[in-house]
Amino acid sequence: MVLRTRASHDADCKQLTVDPVNAHVTGVYRDCSLSQLKYFSIPESVCPDSMHDCLEGCLQYELKLFLRQVIIVDKLVSLRELNNRILSFSYGTDNKNKPQPISLDRLQSKEKKLGMNASQCWCFARYFCLLVGDLVDGQYAYLALIHILLDIIDILFAPKLTLSMTYRLEELISSHHELFHKLFPADSIIPKQHFLIHYPAKIRNLGPCVQYWCMRFESKHASAKEFCHLIRNFRNICKSIAYQQQMQLCVDWMAFNQSTSVDVGPGTAVLPCTLSVPGIVFEKVGIPLFEETYIPKYVRINGSKYTTNCIVVLAVECDLPVFGQIQLIAYAAKNVTFVVQKLHTLTYDTHLHAYEVSGTDELTAVCYHDLVDWHPLSTHVGFGNNRSSEYVVLKYELLAH
Repeated sequence: MVLRTRASHDADCKQLTVDPVNAHVTGVYRDCSLSQLKYFSIPESVCPDSMHDCLEGCLQYELKLFLRQVIIVDKLVSLRELNNRILSFSYGTDNKNKPQPISLDRLQSKEKKLGMNASQCWCFARYFCLLVGDLVDGQYAYLALIHILLDIIDILFAPKLTLSMTYRLEELISSHHELFHKLFPADSIIPKQHFLIHYPAKIRNLGPCVQYWCMRFESKHASAKEFCHLIRNFRNICKSIAYQQQMQLCVDWMAFNQSTSVDVGPGTAVLPCTLSVPGIVFEKVGIPLFEETYIPKYVRINGSKYTTNCIVVLAVECDLPVFGQIQLIAYAAKNVTFVVQKLHTLTYDTHLHAYEVSGTDELTAVCYHDLVDWHPLSTHVGFGNNRSSEYVVLKYELLAH
């Protein structure tokens, strides 16, 4: 449970010269040139990767164990019903990352994964409670384990954290591991679950995990892998990829110098005073009522696409986020403004791991740069008794501005 330090690592390296046979005791088999650097410590500077540890590690492992328990052992849910819900659920803005149906062979295999990539698993986990919430009782101990794991992931993936949140993370990880060992005594704790123990200390030293996780590197590699499939020519493939990457980077830099990173979709230019929106809404953000303003059907900002009916986070009040549903998009003077209908956040449903919301008649305008979070979200409905309400699921835990 104790992290290595520079002194302990140096001692393990020196031990190699005395007793190299017992290197397996410390796990250090040879010295590294990086350890000779004066201001760099290998054990203290190595950062964890929450993408592989969580999304492709313990999250898939525990979801698989939970589904095996609830489907095969306790028979509370049938696999066919679960797969039907996975296929019919409306994922909204996460539709491109929607998970695939799960096969019985996958559940019964010895593999520790569900066969999803990181983005699919993240999407599946966020909406998992909405998918099975009406079929599994809130007192079901195995679902409590998933709830704690989702709370851990909400903190790990947050771009902004407070010091107190890291200590809360320690308590959640401790409770999670104890409950996992109690519920699944025959299943071993995998190394990626053990790595979670050290995440709070690493976050305090290095900052939020999303600043150094592998998701961005994988995204960068995706274009190169897709290019390989397109050209279907593997003679000196490294040169071909390098040339394509250089050309793409050149185009990106030229586009960045000429304009902002806003891709505006098709639309019409209208006078704001002719729209069925109170003039005070436009005046609030400085848009003239009698000057033409471009109203696009969508905008794509830094790769994120915003359309009408998307949900954005306007503020965080009393530990509850304030959501707004986009009714209209205005583009003027290279600034993007959203006219939104405010939603009333009724409560946070811990069983569904989602915020229950209802519509209001209040309209307001907000500039893109004033949003609390840049992720476009959607409203969702559950199944069974949860079909009568609308819910919003956040990507991670938000801090009040």
